[in-house]
Amino acid sequence: MKKIVIDNMVIEVEKKNIKNIYLRVSHENHSVKVTAPFDIEDEYIRRFVYKKASWIKKNLDKRQLKDSSESMYFYNSEEIFIWGERYLVEERVTEEDYRVVMEKNKVVLFLKEECTQEKKEHIIKQWYRELLIQAIDENKAECENITGRNAKEWRIKNMKTRWGSCNIKEKRIWINLQLAKKSPECLKYVMIHELTHLRVRNHNRKFWEYMDQFYPQWRTVRKIMNGR
Repeated sequence: MKKIVIDNMVIEVEKKNIKNIYLRVSHENHSVKVTAPFDIEDEYIRRFVYKKASWIKKNLDKRQLKDSSESMYFYNSEEIFIWGERYLVEERVTEEDYRVVMEKNKVVLFLKEECTQEKKEHIIKQWYRELLIQAIDENKAECENITGRNAKEWRIKNMKTRWGSCNIKEKRIWINLQLAKKSPECLKYVMIHELTHLRVRNHNRKFWEYMDQFYPQWRTVRKIMNGR
């Protein structure tokens, strides 16, 4: 694993067969790590980390996070991922309401001049949420028909350790907001996976037999989703 030094901070850099670039701060061992696609040049990674230096230092100073020992940057000011595809980001100043618009190979953020980084993150998350709500609505009938099980409620949450979860008693399924970055096949896999838990609670042999029946390519899709 390669290391770079920026502003007296040692950054671990690992390249994998993935599409996203991730920046993680671990509070357990006070370390910073970048995971990037093979085709991303080292100089781009250096610029990416340099732009996030203040955010990194701020998070290294924190002793605890409520729900995780890691922090993950949601997007950067140069590119964004939507359904597995990389898009350039363009920011435009507007006096009207904040909004996000896709134009060919780029995503345009219409922002007010005083907009902060935190506000930009919030705008992107809300937009991802809208994309996921629409995609879930478009896929749930097919997924429920495949599995023979119906969820009473679908919800979205930005999770850091799971792609989805299922409250079996309430028949409520949670989908990770980060799936808006992944290919559509990943969302479908997670939806079928969580619906299958309405048949089998645990990940036992019967559960995976059902997955082989309902979504035979699940192993391949899961590897893509997890960047392996």
